[in-house]
Amino acid sequence: MKECTPEDRYKDSEGLHYNFVFFFAGDDYWKAILGKELYESPNVHVYKGAFEGSKLLKKLFKMHWSYRINSKFELPLKSIWFHKMLKQTFPKDLPLCFVYMGGNGIRYDGGFCRYVRKTLPNARQVILHNDLISKKCNYDYSIIRNKVDLATTYDLNEAKEYGIHYFQETTYSRLIEAPEDVSFAQDVYFLGAAKDRLPMIYSVYQKLTRAGVKCKFQIAGVAPEKQIPGEGLEYITGISYEESLRHVIQSKCVLELIQGGSCDITTRALEAIAYRRRLLTNCTMCNQDFFHDGQLQIMTDPEKIDISFFKKDMSPTEYTPKLDMNPLRRLYDIQEQLEKQDNG
Repeated sequence: MKECTPEDRYKDSEGLHYNFVFFFAGDDYWKAILGKELYESPNVHVYKGAFEGSKLLKKLFKMHWSYRINSKFELPLKSIWFHKMLKQTFPKDLPLCFVYMGGNGIRYDGGFCRYVRKTLPNARQVILHNDLISKKCNYDYSIIRNKVDLATTYDLNEAKEYGIHYFQETTYSRLIEAPEDVSFAQDVYFLGAAKDRLPMIYSVYQKLTRAGVKCKFQIAGVAPEKQIPGEGLEYITGISYEESLRHVIQSKCVLELIQGGSCDITTRALEAIAYRRRLLTNCTMCNQDFFHDGQLQIMTDPEKIDISFFKKDMSPTEYTPKLDMNPLRRLYDIQEQLEKQDNG
């Protein structure tokens, strides 16, 4: 096995000791977060579900494996899929590492994780959390944690709370390129579900629009009786990730409003960095070293937002990313954690 030096360790897949299989990476969002370098690695397979097959088979699997359905009535006979899920072919004959996105996909797995351990004793299994566990897992977390060798999260507070590994989520790939001569359609763009943030969303919107800052806020999950009218306010049921990125590109600034309890870098911040946009955030723990002077504003009160931040001229290519966002770092981090366990 080739050992990576500190200088070259994340540049390619040569130093990987596993073949990685990602399950439940179900939309374009994951292509950006996991990254094109990871998708293109000869050591990686990424599935929206858990295998390649006909549309009918994948639809049946999705229904059979659905967390929403199984949380009401656990469906039997999931073992009919195990053979297809384990049928993996790679250029190099290396142990497999199964990575489950989010964890809920193995909550009702019909014994799949046990089957992997029995059938492939050298394989490893990992949960990768890219959302708050406390928001997504409304059950005893140990139920899924005990099924795998490693669980990892982007959120430092939850890593401490649940006793799992923390990986700072700074890997990202641009799914679409931004033209250098882009014309800005708005000053500030926000996309997100209302969740526990709706009062804050409205407060920021009202502060900005009163000051003449042009906004485009796309908000999901708002009951009709809680919707207020306003220029640039859009209440949506869904949007493709690629379409949302086009709005990021056409904006001078991305607004990040973290959920209650979240404390670490989020997708909105990564988008701002990768696409060289400004970031307005209420995350008081945001790492200012990731941003250039004039690229970041942290707010604690919407009424105290510095409006001059949005009025300054900016070039669409002004803020060259200061982070190494190479997605292969994630694979090496998983590998290092697993090897630490193996070495005691």
